[in-house]
Amino acid sequence: FQMDKRISVVLPVISFIVLSSMALVCGEEAVRIGKQQGIGKIGYADFLTIYHSYNQTKEEDKRLKERGDELQKKIDAEREKISKLEKKMASGILSEEEKKKLTKEIEEAKRQVNRKIKDYNLEINSERRETIDKLIRQLRSKITRFGEEQGYTIIFDTKDLLFADTNLDLTKEIVDYVNREVNSEE
Repeated sequence: FQMDKRISVVLPVISFIVLSSMALVCGEEAVRIGKQQGIGKIGYADFLTIYHSYNQTKEEDKRLKERGDELQKKIDAEREKISKLEKKMASGILSEEEKKKLTKEIEEAKRQVNRKIKDYNLEINSERRETIDKLIRQLRSKITRFGEEQGYTIIFDTKDLLFADTNLDLTKEIVDYVNREVNSEE
């Protein structure tokens, strides 16, 4: 009895997957057959192109670059201090006691700079990951809304396709849609 329930659930799913795959391989004919089977409109888009063309992505990239530049300036200032200390060390006017003290100071300053570099890299990478995740969530939501508004049953990502009729490519329409929607939200 349990087996029958699973089969009755699995068979429609397999049927949908097979018909969806046919749509990708056979183009318009499979879409027609799919419509007869109740599957509806099918399309595909290049998510990576959409991501990089999304105005919000460009704004976030700019913000992250500015943040990275700001942190780099802090590191450069610390390195400049170390450079001055090293020049002082090379001047030849220091006593042995002063050289020992300055050597320890330089080594500590270098350790601190290396620690800051590591911390800043972790901070920037974490912020970048969070930003990318946020943008992907936004885009998935907007693409879902696009699909619903346009009556699509399924929209594939090109990375999941082996072949598809170029008439099914929705990339440009989706890029226009997500950027238009960003502008209307502002």
